[in-house]
Amino acid sequence: GINAEYGSFKLFSSLQINTFIEMHGLLNAVYGTLFTWGLTALGALCVLFVPGNKRNVLDASLGFSGGVMLAASYWSLLNPALELAEQQGWGRGSCVPVTLGLLLGAGFVLLADVLLPDTETLMSGECDKKDEDQ
Repeated sequence: GINAEYGSFKLFSSLQINTFIEMHGLLNAVYGTLFTWGLTALGALCVLFVPGNKRNVLDASLGFSGGVMLAASYWSLLNPALELAEQQGWGRGSCVPVTLGLLLGAGFVLLADVLLPDTETLMSGECDKKDEDQ
C-alpha cells in the first residue's frame, strides 16, 4: 500500500488507502467533489473573519489562486503533453506541438470572447433588441 510518514506521524495507513482505491469510481468522484467543495467553502469563510480593509487580502488571494492555476495547468496539462510528444518521437522539438496546442486554445478563448456577448448584455436584453431591429 501507499504510506506517507512524517516523523512519527503516519498520515495514511495502507488499509485506508486500499479501502479508497477499491471503492466504486462514482463514489470516489462524489467523495473527491465533496472534499474539494469543503476546502473551497473553508477558504471562502476566511473572508468573514478578516477585519478592516480587505483589498490587500483580495489581492493576495487573487495572486495565490493565479499561482495555483498556473501550477495546475503546467503539471496537469503541459508537462504530460511534453512527455507524450517525446514518446511519439518529437525529441528536442517536443515543445512544438505543445506550444501550437496552447496557442490554438488561447486563440479559441480569445475568439469566443470577441464573438459571444457578455453576461451584462444578455441580462439586460440588448441582444433581443438587436434581433428585433433587423
